Amino acid sequence: MPHFYLGAWVWDTTGPQPFWRTPRPDLSVASYDYRSLPQCADRGTLSPIRGLFVLLQQAPGVGYYLGDSLGASVNPVQKTAIRVAFDLGENIVASDVRGVLLELLHRHADPTGQQRWKPLRMTRRTGLAFSIGGQLYREAVAESHPAFGNTIAVFQADYRRNRAAGAPLAALRRWTGATMQRLWGRMGDDLVPALLPSEYQNDGWANPATEISSNFTQADSSTITGFTEVANDAEVVSNRAQNVSTNVWITVRHDTSLSTDEHYSQIVVNMAVVGNEQTGLGSMSRFAASANTGYMFELLDSTTNRWRFSKHVTGTKTVLATASDAAKPTGDVDYTLRGDSPGTDVHTLKDGGVEKISQSDTAITGNLQAGFFGLSSNAGRARWDTFIAADLAAGAARRVCTVT
Repeated sequence: MPHFYLGAWVWDTTGPQPFWRTPRPDLSVASYDYRSLPQCADRGTLSPIRGLFVLLQQAPGVGYYLGDSLGASVNPVQKTAIRVAFDLGENIVASDVRGVLLELLHRHADPTGQQRWKPLRMTRRTGLAFSIGGQLYREAVAESHPAFGNTIAVFQADYRRNRAAGAPLAALRRWTGATMQRLWGRMGDDLVPALLPSEYQNDGWANPATEISSNFTQADSSTITGFTEVANDAEVVSNRAQNVSTNVWITVRHDTSLSTDEHYSQIVVNMAVVGNEQTGLGSMSRFAASANTGYMFELLDSTTNRWRFSKHVTGTKTVLATASDAAKPTGDVDYTLRGDSPGTDVHTLKDGGVEKISQSDTAITGNLQAGFFGLSSNAGRARWDTFIAADLAAGAARRVCTVT
């Protein structure tokens, strides 16, 4: 039976690279992050009570106990504690745990993510969804629903950020077309006034759909054709990318933008040796064009945390969900990891096509690129091959960019 707590994230410095984690990883099933982006990016000095943690059993010292199900009633004392902890300025209206979580995401969120957490978004195809600890909540959404307006508000905030950063107008037009399809099921000039920020009404839109791929077929090199090494060092040897830097997170971004932040990123990973080494590697979605920010879908040299879903905000990592297995990965064997980041922000990690983690997080939006990452305690032990990324939203046309 799951148990729901509101508590503070813990800055873990025990490994080669520090990261934010749940207060009881030994009992943790899942979590949800109610921090702002600056709080996510902070490296250990801030620890507000802004996390929802799902544990296998009750545990002292974790935080405010909410109950043992999403349908558990929330009493006035708990509501007051939530209002104070989240600095809401008004009382919680909802009467159960699920209602409280949704109220925080609909009514009290910030579309920029700079002051508070970002709101839940929706799509016309799938409506609204929220997944945590294996429990999935879905709701059909009309244009009168708060999630519809919140989705537009997040798009406009992200559009302004991308425009200010100098994103190519062609990429932004495809993203606008994809967002029209996401919200209205069609594209058209008549939708521009409702979607684009007022100062960019003349930017227009274009048919979306992009797929990018690379099999790293090139001469051995310290640079990877078609990619940018954002943090630390990787290389290509024998038509495969591998780590040069050790005990630090290597993040590598593909240079081509996709048409939307509703996309997947897939890569074949290989650990040369498993056992006493510390190795983790995988794909990244919603990789920022000018920052070390994105979602990470990871395979680790571990049993208790064999798969891990995290977010990386300007280089600071928060582990959001893990999944275990009876055995570690096998050394020098290829595994195909895929991370999906759809419009509902219910992210999924798949290994060989089998879903291992499904987890909601709304923090990182509006980033149109993808890539891969990894860490190993020895050079050449983290290996990557056959990278593919593509839009999840349906498009009227497809543009394919292949790097060989």
